[in-house]
Amino acid sequence: MRRFQHLGIEEGGLEQATLNTLLVVVREWWKQNWRTSRIVHSYALFMCAYIVVMSIRPPLLTPAPRVRGSPDSLAPLYHSMVATRVQQRDAHFKDTVDDINFVMTEKNFTCLSAIHVGVPLHVFQMHDNVFINAKIHDQGSIISKGRESSAFFPLRHDVLVTRYIPVTISYDNGLLYSSRTPAEAHCILHMLDQLSGISIYD
Repeated sequence: MRRFQHLGIEEGGLEQATLNTLLVVVREWWKQNWRTSRIVHSYALFMCAYIVVMSIRPPLLTPAPRVRGSPDSLAPLYHSMVATRVQQRDAHFKDTVDDINFVMTEKNFTCLSAIHVGVPLHVFQMHDNVFINAKIHDQGSIISKGRESSAFFPLRHDVLVTRYIPVTISYDNGLLYSSRTPAEAHCILHMLDQLSGISIYD
């Protein structure tokens, strides 16, 4: 107790100290520790404010991961749906192209449309080429018969389909693409039919 003797606190202990003596002790302690006390008080106020803000703010919403459905699971809803023209190439459009490419690779398809992945946009991919808002620009008169199947109905038997080839399509605001083989012509015409809501099984 020697430290507090000059403040008038007796050797008997703090229980004998007067109120004035206690006030003097508190004042002296504050003078010696005011810097530390300010830090502690500031931290306490910050934590209180943080707790209040976190309790009243709306929860952060984590975007759900994209689920890529298999074409056969989407068939009941999409196999006869008509696609709409692509108006803008936003994040949704890019995700759709990624989904088409993913399913093509996974299922080893030669060509696939956005309808097959559950997105009614006028887009299809053949090999590494993506065709946006494609339409027939020119079509030949050679009769070609080929067996075609649908990604929507993998368990059904393929169908012998008659097409007129070759075919040239315009896409993406004026670009042209001409089929190089009968198989490509069948694939292009199959995609255009499907994007118009027409299935080979109709």
